[in-house]
Order: sequence, then structure tokens, then C-alpha cells
Amino acid sequence: MTGILTKENRKRGGKSMQLISKSDYSSQLQRAINRMKADYEEAISLPISDIFMEIALTSPGGSVLLAGQSGIGSRAAIEIMSQMHQMKLCNLRVSSSYSLRQFNQDLRDAIQMACVDGEQVLLVIEDYQLLDESFLQHINSLIASGNVPGLYNSQQEVDSLLSRLRDSAMEEGFGGGGSTTGNLHDYFAFKIQQNVHVAMIMNTGHQKFASRILSNPSLYKRCNIIWQPNLSPETLKQIAELSLIQKKDDSDKNSQPPANWLLQSFVQLFQLAPSESQSPERFSIFVENFHQLLSAKRATIERRVNSLRGGVTKLTETRTAVAKLQKRAAKKSKQLAEKQAEADAALAEITKSMTSANEQKADMEGLKSATEAENLKIEEQKKLIDQQLSELSRC
Repeated sequence: MTGILTKENRKRGGKSMQLISKSDYSSQLQRAINRMKADYEEAISLPISDIFMEIALTSPGGSVLLAGQSGIGSRAAIEIMSQMHQMKLCNLRVSSSYSLRQFNQDLRDAIQMACVDGEQVLLVIEDYQLLDESFLQHINSLIASGNVPGLYNSQQEVDSLLSRLRDSAMEEGFGGGGSTTGNLHDYFAFKIQQNVHVAMIMNTGHQKFASRILSNPSLYKRCNIIWQPNLSPETLKQIAELSLIQKKDDSDKNSQPPANWLLQSFVQLFQLAPSESQSPERFSIFVENFHQLLSAKRATIERRVNSLRGGVTKLTETRTAVAKLQKRAAKKSKQLAEKQAEADAALAEITKSMTSANEQKADMEGLKSATEAENLKIEEQKKLIDQQLSELSRC
């Protein structure tokens, strides 16, 4: 079961509860993640969240202590919860020169948004940001009573802030409708406890973890504690599955989700590692390294396949070109045979004509010889006749 924070209940700092299926809850989470990705350029870490965290943070004055190993995804889960419920997320602006003065200013800014602006404020603090133990003492006091001694620099600053709360205190009928300074102080503390939600993220492996908890009892008396020193095998499988799915590129969109045997293998191999190495962060790195190796091998194989495909394409193109040439050559051969037959027929005709011409030439030469012989004979006869005529003339 999880609750939906309605507009009406946000005004009171409370929330109503309604049943919701796990699939619908997962859809809500995914929509919140998508909205966050649209707002921030950096990728969001994989969320490892529980619905009890949502209930703890959105109930009136609800604060939570998340104790576990680094890399478990607590911050990502908190950011998603704040996105789902439109809570104002406040982070410490830690720098190399960060001191109690800057820390108090961050607290004052969060309180300003919660009390004056009426925002549901989620103040996120991680143990590495506790550069001074007084930071945690102030948070302990804030959670316990809604009051941090010495937070404001002067009484005038406090009075200015309280004067801005006078109307809202009267509207809510706080203190029987009175508006004395004492009642306003109480109302101020009440609004802080109602609207400021602290999410303290602490590493159970930190050397000061136990001492910090013991010296600041509000962390375990007033906060809902989500203790998750180790991730369950099922959660590890979900991390691996989500990680691989989120890292798919455009070419992988049509591929199937990671097989169960692969996810189980991740968990089994991780559990074989030395206990000091079995942190959620290292598991995420393990899955990331696998994905990088898989992507590199896949890219190498794809390059080889593409090269082979290119070779096959060239061979196919060559085979097609050869087939076209063979077809064209066959057609040309047929045409050549036809032309050859025509040429042979023409040659035969020419040969026949030449043979006939030669025969005619021989006949003509024979006729010529006969004619010449006949002409000689005629010439001789003519001479004989001329001689006889000459003799007759003399007689």
C-alpha cells in the first residue's frame, strides 16, 4: 500500500492513503524518473526505494534515516520521492570552505521555504557532508523540537520572520486565535515540524556511525529508520536488469530483456567476492563493466559481420554482373552466328559468281583466239585476192 499526497492534504502537511498495485506504483516511479531526466542533464542513479520511505517522508513531520552501504541508491530514491510528491528538495551547498555559518544559512533557507512559503521541504543530508559534529546536533534539535538554538543571528531577524507568520497562525486558529510572540514561537516550531522533512543518509560502514546515532537520539527516536546494510539477491537482480535496460542504445530497442539466467549469474558471481567487496556500488560497477565488455565485443562482431556482408554484397553484385554479361554474350553469339551464316551464304554466292565469271572469261578468251585466227585467215585470203586482182590487172 502507498499513499497519494492530495492538494488538500498538502496544505495541512498530511496525506491520505489508498491502495495501489505494485505495477501502478512502478509506473508512477518511472514517470517521476522521466520527469527528472527531462529537468537534469546528468543521468539518475538506479533507484533502490521502498514504499515505506515514501510514507515516512510525506507524513506530517516525517523524517527518515537511511542506513546502508554506499552506492545503495538512497539519494536517487529520495529525489524520486520528492519529484512524485512535488516536495522542495534542499541540499547542503558544501564546499572546501563550508562551515557552521554556511550550514545554518542552508537551514534558514529550508525553514523559510517551509514556514513562510508553505512548501513541503525535503532536506537531504549525507554523512560525508557533516564536516563538523555541530551540524548533526542542529539537525537533532530540529527534528526533536522544531527549534535550533542560535540558528538566527539576531532577535530582530527572528521577529521579522515571526511577523510574516502572524496571519497564517490566526487563520489556522493556533493557540486559541491568539497572536502573542510566545504563541508565534510555538507556531513557528509547529510549522517546522510539519513541513520540514529530513532525510539523513548514513553509511553503516563509517567509523563514526554508531557514535553519531547514540549522541543524537532523535535520529532513532523521531525518524523512521530504513536499515538496509545489504541488498537482497532479488534487488541485485533488479539493479542488473534496470542497468542493462537503461544502457541499451537505439540498435538494441527491439532486443529482449536480459535473461533470468544472466541476472542470476551476476548475483552468484557477486556473492563469491570477498565480503569487504560486496557493496552495492561495486555491484553496479561490475554490471557496468560487463555491459562495456559486451558492447565492445558486440561492436567488434558487428564490424566483422558488416565487413563480411560488404564482401557478400560485392560478390552478389559481381555474380549479377557476370550473369548479365553472359546473357548478353549469349545473345551476341546468336546474332554472330546468324551474321556468320549470312556472310557464308554471301561468300558462297560470290564464289559461285566468280567461278561463273572465270568460265565466261575463258570462253571469251577462246572466242577471242578463234576470232583472231579467223581474222588472220581472212587477212591472208584478202591478200591472196588482192594479189590475184593485181595479176589480172596486168594482163
